Amino acid sequence: MPLSVVVFLVLVGVLVLGLALSLITIAGTLAKISSKLDPVLGGTEGIANQTKPVAPVVAGIAGNVTAILRALEGVLAKAAAAAAPPPPPRTPRAVAPAAAPAPTPAPDAPARTPRQAASRGVHKSLRG
Repeated sequence: MPLSVVVFLVLVGVLVLGLALSLITIAGTLAKISSKLDPVLGGTEGIANQTKPVAPVVAGIAGNVTAILRALEGVLAKAAAAAAPPPPPRTPRAVAPAAAPAPTPAPDAPARTPRQAASRGVHKSLRG
């Protein structure tokens, strides 16, 4: 057998041995993790079994709370109705008087332009 084949077989053997040791180490680590997870799994199963009867109790409590809420709303509505002041008495509406007709100018008065009519109430010094 040539020397290169022997060297190759030795290297393959070392490689296989290294892989085997790595796999053995990984298997040992997983066994330790599994042994630590067993009590945790048992504890979570125990918690799940102990909390199974809680769901119907919570549903019953929710139903009671709903009934209490409806009763309180009724009591509050009655209390608000009793405490509210009575509405003020209705008073008849007063009818507004009809507007007085605009005075008609005297027949002998000269006609005014809109500018003259607008400046009627303005002081003499401010007229333009």
